[in-house]
Amino acid sequence: MSDTTAILSDVQYSMDASNLTTASIGLAASRDARLGYFIGLPLHRLRGDHPPDRQRDVLPKDLHSVVLSGAVNYELSPKYSIGARQSFDFGPTRRC
Repeated sequence: MSDTTAILSDVQYSMDASNLTTASIGLAASRDARLGYFIGLPLHRLRGDHPPDRQRDVLPKDLHSVVLSGAVNYELSPKYSIGARQSFDFGPTRRC
């Protein structure tokens, strides 16, 4: 997008199960020489053993995890910086 802002994405496809296993998108930005931040949304499916009629679905209903992550980094001096990161899982509450 610009020298200080980038959109990042990633996709993983399982050739064994013939389906999409993970996808993610994020935004990384640096607003001045000291401050940088990131916000991202990875989507994960942990199991690849789906019935044949559902193998070609893109991010189907049984999506296991949707995690919103954010991070910020601030440079206090050339020697020291401080950072924080937080993630929120919006996936299903039942366990596999």
